[in-house]
Amino acid sequence: MNEEQVIELSQRYLDKWKPDGVPIQVATDRAVKHEGNSWYVSVRLTEAVPRQYHYFDALADAEIDTVDTEHLDVMFVPVG
Repeated sequence: MNEEQVIELSQRYLDKWKPDGVPIQVATDRAVKHEGNSWYVSVRLTEAVPRQYHYFDALADAEIDTVDTEHLDVMFVPVG
């Protein structure tokens, strides 16, 4: 799998999770890093959320969903 495919797949799974109704986007202007079997994908909210922990819960849920369904070891890294 290449970087472009990982970005596309990541966005598809992130679209399922909207903390406090706010979409999460892959930060395509930031690096996507591939180390060993893991992909590190930079992500950001489209706007601020009132409860930050909902954001981190959504990222964890999206990571688990991606690993379980696609067998892709991905870590979503929040950026500003």
